This record gives sequence, structure tokens and C-alpha cells, in this order.
Amino acid sequence: MNLESLKKRNNELAVLNEIAAFLNSEVNLTKALTSSLEKVVRLFGLETGWIWLINPQTKMAYLAASQALPPAFQQNPNWMNGSCYCIEKYLENPTKAINISEITCSRLQEVKEGTLDLVYHASIPLFTKDEKLGILNVLSKGKQKLSSNELQLLNTVGDMLSVAIQRARWFEESRHQGMVEERNRLAREIHDSLAQGLSAIALRLETLDILVDQKQDTPKIQAQIDTLKALTQQYIEETRRSVLDLGPQVLLGHNLIEAIEKRLNEIELEYRIKTKFQVFGQYQKLDSRLEHGVLRIIQEGFQNVLKHAQAKHIDIQMKFEKEALQIVINDDGKGFDPLQTSTKGFGLTSMNERVKLLNGTFELKSEKDIGTILEIKIPIKST
Repeated sequence: MNLESLKKRNNELAVLNEIAAFLNSEVNLTKALTSSLEKVVRLFGLETGWIWLINPQTKMAYLAASQALPPAFQQNPNWMNGSCYCIEKYLENPTKAINISEITCSRLQEVKEGTLDLVYHASIPLFTKDEKLGILNVLSKGKQKLSSNELQLLNTVGDMLSVAIQRARWFEESRHQGMVEERNRLAREIHDSLAQGLSAIALRLETLDILVDQKQDTPKIQAQIDTLKALTQQYIEETRRSVLDLGPQVLLGHNLIEAIEKRLNEIELEYRIKTKFQVFGQYQKLDSRLEHGVLRIIQEGFQNVLKHAQAKHIDIQMKFEKEALQIVINDDGKGFDPLQTSTKGFGLTSMNERVKLLNGTFELKSEKDIGTILEIKIPIKST
């Protein structure tokens, strides 16, 4: 092995080690894929690349990461939607890395401008023993022939990415399981506090009943009524605090706006739904429980759209006023007639209850084949 070959080999091993070290320390899937893709493109002296992942639920491919996309794709991101030759072949039968000179990108074949003369790509399947995870594509301007050693390196990178993808998904599942366990624990606490509170109120009511039967004087009866009012308010507040403590973990490390943007980005990637988010007024940092409650309401609104609406667009507007936060969630889905359709199956009852817990108002507008609008107004106090 000559000096140049040795230098190249050392560089390859250094980049592989860099990729492995990063993947071992990063549980955020988007960051892991984006950084690894940049390093792979640099390693092989290529121009660009992208990674498709297969949604475990829908079994459809979505663009999970990209590096230096050609201008044509940057200006027309919808061109990256849908299936293509390499995805179809991969879903038929996953194989090892295929050389750049053997695959013409079907997405670039009919494009005349803005391709940077990119035509060919190498395709690296990402999969575990039991599951197809996705595809890594790296592109070249010409029919660049990769050596058997370079193809082996790509397979190694593919194996590392596959492990990282699976680990990230397991991490999300375990975190979700932890959230479920915490939610169940809090639910038990709510039940216990309500049971104790209602028992105390029941005893007071019995005392009050006796006083009324015995025709006791008004001051004693009024004192019992005042005590009942105080106890009722106390347990209402305890229950409200417990409910608001069921805050979504996604808010950790993010403010409310960032958490909403993060969820919308995930929706665009996984469900191919266009989203638009507008914020009006001066953003105010809210009390943490209030932010958790607001985010949970918005997340339920998104989930209703994804589950029921069959929409192509989701628009959300937030308006910060001095003493209130206004939220409007609008979709162009199939809609329904609120007067003729029960909303219980649409999860709207839960949203309405959460809004009431925050002393807010909830209004639904929907029209069949037009879409649905949710208007929410919540009193706020900035911190």
C-alpha cells in the first residue's frame, strides 16, 4: 500500500470513527442523520445526498434528512414527495450498496434546470433483521465508479445508521412508556385526592343536614356552608394542578413556540402535510403549567387533524394579547356538520375540557368537504 492509499484509508477510518462517535452520543434522530449524511458526502467527495425513512405505521417513505439539495429541489420541495425507482426496488428486496454508475435518479431525469448536473447516485439500504428502515442516497455528477472497498464502507455506514435509527426509536418508545407510567401515577394521585376531598365534603353535608333538621340558628349553618365552599375550592385547585402536571415532555428544553414548530416539522416529514405557523403580538413567557396545558391542547388539535380530517394543510395562528392568548387551528380536511355529527370520536371533548381547566373558551367551526376551524382563547399571565 503506497503513501497516498494509506492516507486515504486513514481518512476513511477517521471519518467512520467520527460518525460512530457522534451516533453513539446522539439520541435525536434528525441531528444524527443530518450530521452523518454531511460526513458521508465529505468522505467520498460527493456533492449531495438524502435519507429516506419508512414510517413504521404507514409503511410509506418520507424525507428524513438532506445535504446540499440541488436548487431545483430546494425551490420545489414537493418533488421529493412520493415514491421513486430506488424506493420501490428497496421495498421489493433490500440489498447491499449499489454503485453510483448503476443508478440514474428517477427524480432528476425529467428536470432540465437547477440539477447542478447531478444524475447518478449510490443507494444504501438501511434495515435491521426484521424491519426495513430506509435508504441512504449519495449523488454524483458523473458515473463515478466506487471501489469495492468504498462500497463496503458505505455498507458499514448504513449498518451504523440502522442501529442509530432503531435505538432512537426505542428511546422514544421508552420515553413514551415513562410518560404513560407517570400519567398513571398522577391519575392515581388525582383519584386519591378527589376521594379524600369528596369524603370530607360528604361529612360536612351530613352535619349541615342535621343542623337543618334540628333548625339550628343561621350562623352555624352559614359557617358549615362557608367551610364547604372552602373545601370544594381547595380540592378543585388540587385536581387542576395535578391535571396540569401531565405536561408533555417535548416542552423540556424548548419554549412554547419552539415546541410547536418542532411538532409541525415532524408532521410535515412523516405525514406529508403542509403546515403554516404564524405568531402575532409580543411573545410572552408563560407559567410552566400554563405552557404545558396550551401545548397539550394544540397537540390534541393536531392529532385530531391527522387522525380524522384527511387534510393537506394545517394552519395555526397564535396571538399574544396583554391578558389572553388566542389560538386558531385551521385545516382543509373533509370536515363535518357539528349539528349532525357527534364530536366525541373526534377527541374534541377532551380538548374542550382542557381549555376549561385553563379558564378558557373553545369554539368549533366545521363544514363538510371544506375543513375545520378551532378557536381557543385562554387568559394568561406572563412570567
